[in-house]
Amino acid sequence: EIGTGSGYQTAILSRLCREVVTIERYRVLADRARARLEQLGCDNVEVLLGDGFDIPAELGQFDRIMVTAAMEQIPDALTARLEPDGLLIAPVGPQNGRQTLILLRRAAAGMIRKELIDVRFVPALPGIARELCPLRGPQGAVAVIIRHPAILTFEAAACHGERLCLLGRCLFK
Repeated sequence: EIGTGSGYQTAILSRLCREVVTIERYRVLADRARARLEQLGCDNVEVLLGDGFDIPAELGQFDRIMVTAAMEQIPDALTARLEPDGLLIAPVGPQNGRQTLILLRRAAAGMIRKELIDVRFVPALPGIARELCPLRGPQGAVAVIIRHPAILTFEAAACHGERLCLLGRCLFK
């Protein structure tokens, strides 16, 4: 699985598969998902911090690859990781346009591509993200900011009536 997020889908996959490897580009999300999955008893899951566009070679080949964010095109580096008769499913298309859920199967004669349905996913981004920076507000409230030019996310943000300001701009009350 490429894109662990909260680990929700990973938990479902752990009940359907013998072994699940999931890759997340945000360290905090990977760490939290790992802890959550351990707490749920999903002991057949390995959560890795990494780049979903560049799966480490030592992980070997895969029977199935599921991508949970839209790619403009499926990289050859991913399709090369499929076992014979392996399947890869991914949303493919531009960030702000029509995306289609694509199913690829590695056959003896090459890749067989099937377009399934139109979808809308967040964009897949290459590389490992810069670290999350927690900000402590009054009474211990926490806002987490993802330092990425295209993303600003808050998690567990509660400022008890106080303002949280970032870069001189008030974000919420």
